[in-house]
Amino acid sequence: MCFLGGLCSALRPHRHLWSLLPLRAMLESVILLQMGAVWMPMADITAEGRVDVSSRSITQRVLKFSVYHVNGQRRHQLLGHVLFPLKNEILAGDCHHIIWRVLEAENLEPPSEFGDLQFCLSYNNYLSSLTVVVLPAKGLQLQEDRGVVSVFIKVSLMNHNKFVKCKRTSVLGSVNPVYNETFSFKAHANELDTASLSLTVLQIQEGDKSYPLGRVIVGPYMYTRGKELEHWDQMLRKPKEMVTRWHALCRPAEP
Repeated sequence: MCFLGGLCSALRPHRHLWSLLPLRAMLESVILLQMGAVWMPMADITAEGRVDVSSRSITQRVLKFSVYHVNGQRRHQLLGHVLFPLKNEILAGDCHHIIWRVLEAENLEPPSEFGDLQFCLSYNNYLSSLTVVVLPAKGLQLQEDRGVVSVFIKVSLMNHNKFVKCKRTSVLGSVNPVYNETFSFKAHANELDTASLSLTVLQIQEGDKSYPLGRVIVGPYMYTRGKELEHWDQMLRKPKEMVTRWHALCRPAEP
């Protein structure tokens, strides 16, 4: 299946981006904003790209839009990015949609002790659906004596600290794996005060056993604080929007 993006967009540096370009087939738009010595703060940009994507896998793909400032020496400074999962999107036909998203700042901090994981959260109250998009992990403390590098993420929905359902990503052989995989859980709105999500990074050992490298829990005040609580609250304040955050992995449980 060929997916075509070729729509007009409006860009406000440091604020919003709207566009539609495929991920994994890196495409660039040419932006000419300079008039004399004055850089215009806003402009209309048209970009078009084409990439072959299987119809079976299209709903598991995530589009990533990165916005850069290009100075007079043609150096690129990253302003931010937007991640747009294609799950639950209607892609048939020639209908064009205008979508506004807030730019997410790139995480430039050094990796945490056990590594970091980036993922999106979204809640659709109409469908009672809690969606998680697992993105990249970095700085993982792999076990060197475990053989070939094979890492996956286990995503678990909990309620009152009791297991409800678990899903897992594919296995990737990288110390900085990029998954771009989407999972949905059924969760009614009245359960969100007692529900939580646990994301655990695991390395496969010989004999198909797995060794936990770290984990992060996001949820309401009952279970979390700090960035993990902020991520959950922001998801609830912005229904149907994808909220993306980096999280530091905590010490894993003993295998």
